[in-house]
Amino acid sequence: MAPRAAKQLLRLHAPVALAEAASPAAAGALLEALAKHVLYIHGQIPGPYDALAAEALGPSGPAPGRCRKASRRRTMLRRTRKLVASFNLLFGALPRALAAVQPPGSAHGGSPPLVAALVLGGSLASPRAVFLVRGHAGPTAAAPSAAELRGLQRRLVRELVRVCGDLASLRLGLCRLHLLLQAPRAAPLPSPFRPRPALRLKLRRAHACFIELGAPPAEAGSASLDEALGWCDAPVDGIDPASPPTSAAAAAAVRSEQIWFHAMGASLRGFSI
Repeated sequence: MAPRAAKQLLRLHAPVALAEAASPAAAGALLEALAKHVLYIHGQIPGPYDALAAEALGPSGPAPGRCRKASRRRTMLRRTRKLVASFNLLFGALPRALAAVQPPGSAHGGSPPLVAALVLGGSLASPRAVFLVRGHAGPTAAAPSAAELRGLQRRLVRELVRVCGDLASLRLGLCRLHLLLQAPRAAPLPSPFRPRPALRLKLRRAHACFIELGAPPAEAGSASLDEALGWCDAPVDGIDPASPPTSAAAAAAVRSEQIWFHAMGASLRGFSI
């Protein structure tokens, strides 16, 4: 029998230009847009998230009846409402969680940048695609308006569509979506985030997109492994253990204090966040 061909892993880099450092509200809005885009583009929800939420939380319900179709519709609506409520709880907690990761005054104190990861896979132990996000926070920046937040979200989605077409075409099958935030062990992150001190983010067998908030568009392309993994001070398993990130020595002093916090939530048809 011929040997099975090795899976070609994608390594994509999607820089998103920002006029200034992202405030916790702006960074939260960008992570929210990324989660919604990933869920929809990879077939984890049956339609765009905002349309799904509007349908689930709207005043009208399914038509009454005892037929199998009406019963299935009512069941799906109940489960969708549970999912949307869980997502909304998570999205609402993101600005507070990001502010806890880098409290006011830390932006100029030499602390690590904001680092987050959205993981698609059967479990955190076997991811199929990882979206690793880095952004420098601006805790003292003025809170952006709702229109400015929507503009940032549209810019992020446009960049993902432009750079990550190959990744969007992958058939990942049924997955779960996990949201991870890198933070000090003692960081007071709100619910639904909980500390996972023993968790290692596994990239060795997963497709990966490295999203850099605030980078100039000219840097789009393939990010080097050393540079991308150098973002993380929380535990990470890279692709080639013989080639550690060049920043490993610099990060060693804080690595033991930086861990992943994991967001938990509801599930729908096998999908969860």
